[in-house]
Amino acid sequence: MKTSLTYWYTASSMDMEHQIHLWQASYMEKYPELLRKQLENYEGEGLDWRTIAREKVFSRLSENILMMNRLQGLMVHEIEHLAHMAWRNEWERFKEMERDPWSYHKLKALPKNVNMFH
Repeated sequence: MKTSLTYWYTASSMDMEHQIHLWQASYMEKYPELLRKQLENYEGEGLDWRTIAREKVFSRLSENILMMNRLQGLMVHEIEHLAHMAWRNEWERFKEMERDPWSYHKLKALPKNVNMFH
């Protein structure tokens, strides 16, 4: 099954009309109900879906995919931090600080030799 990124790697070198055709013919054929609802929605609004696809979606797709890839990397990075907190049994401290953001200021009052994250 083609994912959206697999589709894009195939379509990115094509002109926009071929990208739109490939999206409809090969990618969205796997989701016929979604495609039908999208097309009906545009038609109900008096809009041409191909114009919307051309002007609002495919014209920006390359930069949006780049941004999504960067965000995916950032999310993985942040999830790793959360997993490490859980492994080091720091999760309860984190939840407490989330409930009471000012608790950080209380930590400053701890003596310098106290390590709350061990």
